[in-house]
Amino acid sequence: MRAVRLPHAARLAPFDEPAATLPVLGGTLAESQAAALRTAGHALGEDDLQEPRLVFGAHTWFTATLVRRLLAVGKPGRLVVRHEGWLRHVSPLADDPAHPTIGVVPAGSPASDLAQLDEIEVDGGFEAGKPVLDHPALLHAQQDLVSGIAVAHDVDHWAHLVRLNGIALSALGRERAAEFAEAPWWTKLSTTVSVLWRAGRLREAEVLRALSRVGARAKLHPTAVIEACELGDDVEVGAGAVLRGVVVGDGARIEPMAHVTASSIGRRATVGRQTHLALCVLAEGAYVSAGVGHQATLFGRESFTALGVCTFDLSFGQPISVESAAGRVSAGTFFLGSAIGHRARVGAGVRLGYGMAVPNDAFLVAPAADVLRRWPEPISGPATIADGAAVPVARRSR
Repeated sequence: MRAVRLPHAARLAPFDEPAATLPVLGGTLAESQAAALRTAGHALGEDDLQEPRLVFGAHTWFTATLVRRLLAVGKPGRLVVRHEGWLRHVSPLADDPAHPTIGVVPAGSPASDLAQLDEIEVDGGFEAGKPVLDHPALLHAQQDLVSGIAVAHDVDHWAHLVRLNGIALSALGRERAAEFAEAPWWTKLSTTVSVLWRAGRLREAEVLRALSRVGARAKLHPTAVIEACELGDDVEVGAGAVLRGVVVGDGARIEPMAHVTASSIGRRATVGRQTHLALCVLAEGAYVSAGVGHQATLFGRESFTALGVCTFDLSFGQPISVESAAGRVSAGTFFLGSAIGHRARVGAGVRLGYGMAVPNDAFLVAPAADVLRRWPEPISGPATIADGAAVPVARRSR
């Protein structure tokens, strides 16, 4: 069936771009849409009223399994989602989470009629995730973590891209498992033998490494830990690096001792030496240096984050608020990092509050009062720094 993409001109802050060009699973949302269609056996085309079409928004992410199940219904309509746990998970900042912009338009109707069609529902294959914040001090931040294999998600805010990449990673793993389960027995046998041969032994770490998909000319250091990942062409992974559940785009570099979990790394992006990332998204060409660790943060194209930058990600008070078209509003979560714009430069020691968005092309440096720049006179005994100058430490009188 022909697939038609509906235009969506809204531009997401701080990137000043439509969602279609922003990062998903090592590429862009538009590329993710094309990959899902290709896997499901369909391709993009022009709107043709002479036949039914699969129609979706330019800002809508979806899985190949959803496409198959939508078309298997055998009648036109727009997708509706009624799973309460999923809706709680994806509702914050969403315009209409129960009706992601995807469905089947009948012959004789233009693609723009999608919103007026009757609702159709499919089995999303929803599963509840296990809580990940199990310390008593963090219980307030627990969220319903619901994954699905036949799901869609409209992207209306940069925070959606952070959440969406996590959902997409989970769905990708489940689709890979389903492909294996549905394969003929001889394919399963061949795949199993190949994995065990590459693993060399039946230890969990070796099997998970062998299950990873690795592109051409990738350079993986033998001491790197790589578990259930998808690595593109020309990827480099340095000594002692740890990657778990990560998608890495073509030409990206993971430097020695970096630790990356459940994240999406764009083409030509660099994760610096000893950097820790979890639930993060790096757009093409982004560079992230070692800091105190970054979580749930989105790094724009060609952005640079220097040594020691701290992105706060957990509120112990009210839910985190973010800027939106309607002003500053609640993101409906206590756990969210920052968005760093395209080509932005964030200097050493900068601290970013949760929910903060740094504009494109910004150049942000930390306060310099405690940076030593002058030693104006000889000092006997211990010294400290005030307004950039070395000054004697005042001694307490006894």
